[in-house]
Amino acid sequence: MAWNYWNWVWCNIFISTAIVFNTFVILVFLLRYFDQLFYGIVAKLFNIERCFIDVHHNIISRNSKINISSARIIKATERLSKIVIFCKNLCNGERELNNDAEESTSDDDQPPNNNEVRPYSDKNDNLSATQRKVHNRVASYQNPSSHPEHEREILNIYGKYIPLNKFSNKLFITILTTAVISAAIMAVLNSLILTSTAVYRGGPCPNYGPMECFCGDNHTYFQCQTGANVTFPFDTLSGTCFRWIARDVTTSDVTTQIGVTAGLLTAFGSITQALIHLYLHVLQKRLGVRKGIFHMMAKTVGINGTTAPTLCCGSYLPCHYCSCIHLRQYKNPCITALLTIIYISVPGLIIPAIILLYYYELNVTSLTFAVLITFAFLCILAMLWMAMEDDELSANIPGGWKDIQKIRTELVDLIVAKKKKTLTTEATN
Repeated sequence: MAWNYWNWVWCNIFISTAIVFNTFVILVFLLRYFDQLFYGIVAKLFNIERCFIDVHHNIISRNSKINISSARIIKATERLSKIVIFCKNLCNGERELNNDAEESTSDDDQPPNNNEVRPYSDKNDNLSATQRKVHNRVASYQNPSSHPEHEREILNIYGKYIPLNKFSNKLFITILTTAVISAAIMAVLNSLILTSTAVYRGGPCPNYGPMECFCGDNHTYFQCQTGANVTFPFDTLSGTCFRWIARDVTTSDVTTQIGVTAGLLTAFGSITQALIHLYLHVLQKRLGVRKGIFHMMAKTVGINGTTAPTLCCGSYLPCHYCSCIHLRQYKNPCITALLTIIYISVPGLIIPAIILLYYYELNVTSLTFAVLITFAFLCILAMLWMAMEDDELSANIPGGWKDIQKIRTELVDLIVAKKKKTLTTEATN
């Protein structure tokens, strides 16, 4: 039985949803058990690196730690190594193993040499151990940045730091990576497995071979052979054709599609970088003594989150996710508001864009819808992520301890200016 129009549409939707879901599950698995590989993918796509910072918010190491927290994987590795060693012993014979055991036993059975000269007595050894403990503790207080307690895992987003101890940050970066990789996989699907394309009145039929085509509001079926012109059974402007093309794919098509997919990954990654970088640029806050004190407080106490409430409409909100509402804290509040409106309005421009593509009789495929939806999704997600983490982005800045002298100088200048103004006012009076 031949499929109707909605069978083909739902098949496309089901396959696309399965691609997104499976990609998300795989990335979550990598983040959970092989985080170095996951953050390596993120660095290649978006140029966002996982780093480790000290109490001064200086980078001390980059994506070099492998976190394998699954006990099953560790046990499986140990068992595999034991099996390999056992097989080697079987191949080499048991004689060597017995000789090693006899040598180790003879060494262990040797009586201790009581005439051995010790450089220090037991009391001196205990005293030196105590001194070493005290010395290490004092050193840890004198240099707190070297203590592992003050090391924090962060994302270096183009010079801005976001801590990874929050579930929301890991979720955002996982969803961004899922959207980009899923869109590239959908491009492979559209070119190598199931294709769908738009046809127009009087135009040529697609060159994929015989396709099942539908037109009109009732989705009337008509045939379209390669090399022929499109003829609709009634007066309409456009139609849609579907076909399974996996059996007709050649090695050349696969090689070409690999290059196209790599190009799409690079393009989507660059678009995401531009969206995040642009929004970070407009979220730059005004510099001043008050803001400098907040920065100093956030950095010198060695925390990664600000504790001050958000100012909104003259009142303080008990949350940190709405600081972008207070536009006066930014250098360019008008540009910040304008760019936010543009990012929010991008999803609403998808339908007009599709209408224009059909109006000018351009080629519209399932890849076209995937690209438009992915772009709108990236805009919204990038804006939400940067707006929610605005406080963290402005607080976690390298060199917090070095800002104290600068802020003190600004405070002294401000006090001197106020005194001069007061003296001038009293002199005039």
